[in-house]
Amino acid sequence: MVEMAFKVNPGTTFYKNYFATKEEKAHFIEIAKQFFDKYFPDEKLSYVLNDRLTVDLKPELLAKYESQVMKRRDPHGFVIFKQRSPMNCLWEDEVCKNVNGKKFLANQFWWADFNGSGRITTERWDDEQGNIYGYYSCEYATRSTKVPDTVTQIKLSEYHAAYEAYTEAKKATADAAATA
Repeated sequence: MVEMAFKVNPGTTFYKNYFATKEEKAHFIEIAKQFFDKYFPDEKLSYVLNDRLTVDLKPELLAKYESQVMKRRDPHGFVIFKQRSPMNCLWEDEVCKNVNGKKFLANQFWWADFNGSGRITTERWDDEQGNIYGYYSCEYATRSTKVPDTVTQIKLSEYHAAYEAYTEAKKATADAAATA
């Protein structure tokens, strides 16, 4: 088993793509929330960017949109709208077409650069100070398993200390805002 923590090197494509993806996902959530507030207030929603609108509809709304939804549901039990249904077309026009797919998925397969195999566990986050941290583990290491040149390997203890400092700072900020 291979287990490693790392910092993403500033200036690399990995670094730039991380922040581009983070920004585009925030944009997507904002416009998706506007869409759901407009058409499905008080419904549970699935913030997944795909070509099918997916919502957990209450029985009365399910009856209203029955002709527009598929019989099968997604793995979480959410209703999936038919591709050519009027509501799905609105989803595509008002949300999907306003999201830059290249930015949204820029680092989708970043973990593949490590070349591990078997069960793979990953994590990435930034400390809001311009540092991106990551964790990678794989069940089986091969000769090609490596640390990519886009990252610098750090000790796991350093990784956990950075995460603890980040979460404490976030908590202190939230506490200060609550008392202000």
